[in-house]
Amino acid sequence: MNNSPTKPSKMRGVISKDTQQIMLFAVLTAIVVAVCLVLGVNFIEDINYNSQIIGELSVTNNTLKNNIDTTKTLDGNIEDLKKNKSLQKLRINANSSPLEVILDSMPTIDNRSALAASLQNSILSKSNISIQSINVNDSASAENATATSSTSRQTSGSVGNALPVQFSVVLIGQYEAIQTAIKDMERSIRPITIDTITINGGGELRASITATTYFSPLIDYKLGSKEVIR
Repeated sequence: MNNSPTKPSKMRGVISKDTQQIMLFAVLTAIVVAVCLVLGVNFIEDINYNSQIIGELSVTNNTLKNNIDTTKTLDGNIEDLKKNKSLQKLRINANSSPLEVILDSMPTIDNRSALAASLQNSILSKSNISIQSINVNDSASAENATATSSTSRQTSGSVGNALPVQFSVVLIGQYEAIQTAIKDMERSIRPITIDTITINGGGELRASITATTYFSPLIDYKLGSKEVIR
C-alpha cells in the first residue's frame, strides 16, 4: 500500500504555509506603518514646537534690540538733565548733581521722619515763624493708601504711580510770616498740596494746616520667563 501524501494534501500544506507567511507579512507591515505614523506625528509636533520657540526667541530678540535703542535715548536725556540750568540752580551745593534735585522732588521711599525734618529744617525755616507741631501720618494710618490711591489721585492731583502722604503743621506768628510759610511749602521742589488752612487768634495768629505730598515707589524690572507648551 502506498502511504505517501496525496497531491491535494501537498497543495493544502503549501497554501497553509503561504497563508501564514502572508499574515506574518501583513502584521509586520501594520507594525511598521503604525511606528511610522507615530514617528511622523511626533516629528510634526517637534517641528511646530520648535517653530513656537523660534517665534518667542524672535520676539525676545526684538525686545532686547528696542531696549538697547531706548537705553541710548535715556542716556541722552540724562545728559540733557545734567546740563539743565534750572536744575543746576536748585542744587544744594555746587558739588551735587542736578539729578539729585529730581530724586529729592519725588522720593522713592515713604520716609516720614525725613519729611518732617525737611519741613522743619528746610522749608518752614525760611520764614520768621514759630513751629508748634509737625505731624506726619504714621504708617498704620497709611495702610489704606494703596487701596484708596485712585481716589487720592483724583482729589489730591497725584500722577502716575505716586502715592500720597498726608501731614499737618501748626504755625504761630504774624499773618505775613504765615503767608510766607505757606508759599514756601507750595514752592518746595517736592510737590505739596495744601488741603485745609484754619487760622485763629489776634495779633499773633495760630494756623493749622493740613497738606499732602507724595512719593513714587521704585518699579522693579526683572527678567521674566515664558513656558512654551507643546
